[in-house]
Amino acid sequence: MKHECARCGRISRDRGNWNCECNAGRVVAVICPACQSAAENTTHDYLRHGTTSLFAALEVATGTVTDACYQRHTHAEFLDFLKLVAKAYPRVKLHVVADNYATHVCPESEVMEM
Repeated sequence: MKHECARCGRISRDRGNWNCECNAGRVVAVICPACQSAAENTTHDYLRHGTTSLFAALEVATGTVTDACYQRHTHAEFLDFLKLVAKAYPRVKLHVVADNYATHVCPESEVMEM
């Protein structure tokens, strides 16, 4: 069975996370996940407990992971984690991949040498 989004016209065979708008017990519209607002995706008993920043470093050769969680999301935590990794792997050239995290462009982060 194909479903067409009432808002954008997108078509899908799998209903998955699509929501239905009902009127008098009948489905009047189907809405795809991309068109749903946060309120439409949240259940009545949802409770947010805050966020945590998780950093992890993988040593590919052995599979060892160095990780740390932080309550805040600033360049200070990022630098702290880089120092932690530098201590774990002394005198080793490290390759850092910091994608989709704005604090890695901070001037303090750019000049840090490990």
